[in-house]
Amino acid sequence: MSDWNLARNNLQSLLIEFVIENDLDFLFIAEHSSIADDFIIQLNTLSPHTYKQLESGKCDKVKAFTRRSLSTVGLASSSSRYAAYHVDIVQSIPPRKLLIFAVHLIDPYNHSLTTRSRYILKLKASIEDTERSLGSNNTLLIGDFNMNPHDYGISGVNYLGALNSKIAAKRNTIKYLDEEHSLFYNPT
Repeated sequence: MSDWNLARNNLQSLLIEFVIENDLDFLFIAEHSSIADDFIIQLNTLSPHTYKQLESGKCDKVKAFTRRSLSTVGLASSSSRYAAYHVDIVQSIPPRKLLIFAVHLIDPYNHSLTTRSRYILKLKASIEDTERSLGSNNTLLIGDFNMNPHDYGISGVNYLGALNSKIAAKRNTIKYLDEEHSLFYNPT
């Protein structure tokens, strides 16, 4: 799995080479305006696998691709800044559900840290709603958050709660100001 922010640079041939060399199951691309309409055709011509572009719903900030051989991948929810996909992994025993949120959040040039952190609160509420509706908290967040991993919007337990700790890696909750908050593991 990989996430690339192309920053509007034409890196299509390099990206195709990267996908093939790393044998990716998923690819998420932000700032993808340089990706040509024939990207998937070129990728499938050169790759030993067949890839497809996933539906992105309301999100035009991230393009998502996956191998056709993967079991069930579908759009779970979306907004203008993220697309969430549910994946049924039937190759594992027992079969598992995975929820992938591919994000490209608001930029720091036009939005303050406070505004971006408030947006994180909306994202976290959507994550928790989607987890409840799918009955799984096996969630992966990937993409361009446009924030430092240690900004309070990312690491604050009353915001996203993405921490670099063993507790967060187990996806536990923490009680803060008399409220339970879920945690994410952030390996950065």
